[in-house]
Amino acid sequence: EFVDDPADVQGVWFQVIAAAGARGLNTEQVEAGFAQQYGGMHPSSGTVAQMTAYLAAVKACEVR
Repeated sequence: EFVDDPADVQGVWFQVIAAAGARGLNTEQVEAGFAQQYGGMHPSSGTVAQMTAYLAAVKACEVR
């Protein structure tokens, strides 16, 4: 079974926050958007794959 390294997840999350901040979104909005995309999941429970997909969505301005 593959388990994500928490440091990798955190690293991608910091990229999400930075990209979102550049688009005028605050942390609360980003967390809510992540939860909406992943069935209520808090970002702290996310995987690297989920974080990476969410980062792409933020960069594409698909998150509001």
